Amino acid sequence: MRATPLDEIRQAIHGRWLSASSLSPVNVEQATIDTRTAQAGELYFAISGARHDGHDFLAEAAAAGCVSAVVRMETPIHPDLAGRFGGGIIGVADTTAALGELARMHRKRFAGQVIAVTGSVGKTTVKRMIHHILSGEYTGTASPASFNNSIGVPLTLLAAAGSDDYVVCELGTSSPGEIAALARIARPDLAVITGAGPSHLQNLQSVERVAVEKASILSGINDRAVAIVNADCEPLATALRVYDVRTITFGESDQAQLRITGWETDGLTQRFQINDRLWVDLPMPGRHNAANAMAALAVALRFGLDQTRIVML
Repeated sequence: MRATPLDEIRQAIHGRWLSASSLSPVNVEQATIDTRTAQAGELYFAISGARHDGHDFLAEAAAAGCVSAVVRMETPIHPDLAGRFGGGIIGVADTTAALGELARMHRKRFAGQVIAVTGSVGKTTVKRMIHHILSGEYTGTASPASFNNSIGVPLTLLAAAGSDDYVVCELGTSSPGEIAALARIARPDLAVITGAGPSHLQNLQSVERVAVEKASILSGINDRAVAIVNADCEPLATALRVYDVRTITFGESDQAQLRITGWETDGLTQRFQINDRLWVDLPMPGRHNAANAMAALAVALRFGLDQTRIVML
């Protein structure tokens, strides 16, 4: 996140001052939700989770040197504690939503490309593959393993430096509407859908509805975005028909633009062929990982990397 005045942040997250700043105008470059890793000068968001409430750790945030804190509007704060945040305290209706609004503002200013990966299976693997390939030629970051929700996605975006060429986000869901909401924050330049299967059926009820939820990532993409999607999933193909988006498909079906046309394995490693031409050695088992690698390859091609160069990274 580039250096941003605290009052500009307050306006972006629809907050109001609960305590006044004792400092001259303060710029913030990092946001945190974890007092165990908080650093001096950061902005602390007090997030209420299933097991812990960040409001219980305001004293620890102040002790770590956080310059300001974002809390629920009705939070009672002792004046002595408030005074330890030199930049003041900002009150909002919902601290998780406020974190998302800050990430949305940062995303608008981010000049690099945002790559968002979703799917019932393989999204973490694909995210890692994309980052591995791109980091050989470009500067960028990727989300940690579990940063795929309304907290993790904003933190991933906010951690991206202004000079980065890319950031890879992972978008997860357990209920209808979650992926679309995350996509509106991330505004992907490249949206990767690894597939749709029988996951989270308690809330999504059927594979067809899972496919609709995964496809909804395209409701939040920017105007020049490209979708990279698995061509072997019929429910996904059906769900995608409502979107008018430029698409690159990968998989084993005849309809795939990037198609696996040959495959060999020794049980521990594998090699596969792309479109009857290039062979790729993959140092991991599982035919499904060949498809995951094809998704990452498609992203690298969009970045302008040559196929023969990609397979060497």
